[in-house]
Amino acid sequence: MRILAIDTALEACAAGVIETPDRVVAQESVAMTRGHAEALMPLLARVMDQAAQGFAHLDRIAVTVGPGSFTGLRVGIAAARGIALAAGKPAVGVSTLAALAAPYLAAGETRPVVAAIDARHDQIYFEVFGPGGGRPAAGCRPIAAAMSLFRLFARGAPQLAIAGPGDAASFAKLHAASFGRGWTEDEFERLLLDRDVLAHRASTGRDLNGFILSRLTGDEAEILSVAVVASRRGRGVASRLLDLHLRALAGRDARTVFLEVDDENIAARKLYARRRFREVGRREAYYPRPGGGSRALVLRRDLG
Repeated sequence: MRILAIDTALEACAAGVIETPDRVVAQESVAMTRGHAEALMPLLARVMDQAAQGFAHLDRIAVTVGPGSFTGLRVGIAAARGIALAAGKPAVGVSTLAALAAPYLAAGETRPVVAAIDARHDQIYFEVFGPGGGRPAAGCRPIAAAMSLFRLFARGAPQLAIAGPGDAASFAKLHAASFGRGWTEDEFERLLLDRDVLAHRASTGRDLNGFILSRLTGDEAEILSVAVVASRRGRGVASRLLDLHLRALAGRDARTVFLEVDDENIAARKLYARRRFREVGRREAYYPRPGGGSRALVLRRDLG
């Protein structure tokens, strides 16, 4: 049997032609977190060229159906259905977790196999497979396996929590390291004691990784400061803090969120653009710089 396999569930766009039981005729995989829609059809064309046969010579089309990225899954499933309809061949959905476990099950593993995927936000997807892909044997402890996997995925990942006055000293230290003029510990303590101020922190053990701080006035909120330690930048800490913070602001009936960002802070501007903040104003020479100042962009996000 000759099968075209398509996978767009995770951080890759991949396809291959397999001849059962275990011969790989052609394959290609390109790492990517987005852009599957543009990449998949040209990739499929290259794979079929390698296989030197057309879609009509296939016996079946297989595609991963999740868990995974919703957009990626939609692209892969739509392509598989379209090819199946055009070629008059059956299409079969395969669980992403089953696909991950398959090589171990095919090798005759007699112990339970646990396949897991990072689901983000401190969660995982997992499934336990018995020999041959069946149910695990009696006595298997899937919850214990899940907890072990959770600890593995969470190792080194910062924990998010509401911040309070006791965080003033660490916030002041990080703020001073991140900005030209840092706020003092007393300033942070007064803010964190204010009932109209909401703050979250990201920590690994006792070490502060980052924080976010907002003030609410009626149904509007202003993000006063966001800071992440240099060693944690570019690793999703700010994204997780911002997502949690926006949900918490919405829970406190905020309908609109404002913030100011340095026009030269490209990473922060990209983060806010991905979270649907839009520019509504500018303040020239707002942030002090040697020989002048840099522009502040005033951004707005409606929470609905």
